Amino acid sequence: MRRLPWLEVQWYEKTTWLNYLIPLEKLFIVCTTIRRLSYQLCAYKSTIPVWIIGNISVGGNGKTPFVIEMVRRIQAQGYRVQVIAHGYRAQLNQPVHICVRDSDPTDYGDEAVLLAHELDMPIIVAKKRAEAVQYIETHYPDTDVILCDDGLQHYQLGRHEELILIDKQRLGNQRCLPVGPLREPMSRLAQADLCLYRGTGVHSDIRYQISHFLHIKSQKIVGIEPRSFKRVRAVAGIANPERFFQSLEDLELEVIRHVFPDHHDFQAEDCFFGDDLPVLMTTKDAIKCQGFAGDHCYAVVIELVLSPLAVTQINDLILTLAAS
Repeated sequence: MRRLPWLEVQWYEKTTWLNYLIPLEKLFIVCTTIRRLSYQLCAYKSTIPVWIIGNISVGGNGKTPFVIEMVRRIQAQGYRVQVIAHGYRAQLNQPVHICVRDSDPTDYGDEAVLLAHELDMPIIVAKKRAEAVQYIETHYPDTDVILCDDGLQHYQLGRHEELILIDKQRLGNQRCLPVGPLREPMSRLAQADLCLYRGTGVHSDIRYQISHFLHIKSQKIVGIEPRSFKRVRAVAGIANPERFFQSLEDLELEVIRHVFPDHHDFQAEDCFFGDDLPVLMTTKDAIKCQGFAGDHCYAVVIELVLSPLAVTQINDLILTLAAS
């Protein structure tokens, strides 16, 4: 069921009338706790280490770029890694599918195709993540570690490590549904193996910043300095479009905003506005526009910056694979 926009606004404005929903919040916490404990009793436990990368709040937290960074760091240490994705809104007619870089996002989901495109490796897509793990055990038995993009609350799958990304802007009033945006209480963070906080300041574990623009048709890189554009249109079909728009405005661009629902199935008319202004979009949205993008369409490519402490924590985690 799609979240009501007005309710989401209340979570972040911390309005007091939400206190009337506290009994429902308590019921939600009890139900989710019982669900987690019951599934853990019969969760599928793989012989290959499974690392879950997830979050406790609704909406985008930057998991997919972090998965890409983790894969590259694990591969750089000489380990073999496989990635599984849920394939949100994917049209799957089999339990397990293999997504490659030129797969159709309509069939496999935009995030899975983005992962396959950026990593140039097959992504295992399945509605039931345990079945994806079983597929890897059979077809890629020499895998050293499996990364699960999202799925922190998918307790049917046993996990060896939990990595939780926390975006302080997405915590709202720090209450659970329906009073706030959390899927699990803040106390859940204490049970994770590694928690990384996303932000913009020097005290953040993870920062995302714009690296360059990519012309979608030609794949030509366009630098952000000197300033390539002045006035642009920005389209966004993501969970937190405000942050995307703000990052463009931080480059001193005049941005005309066009907001679409999260995971929007973009069509050609969504990118053409009857003028010659550049149209900028996230790489996740650009994956869905490759077949019809015009000469005025560009993907905004971000780079992930880790704090020295986060680098050390991640390297220490990777070192544990030697003992697996």
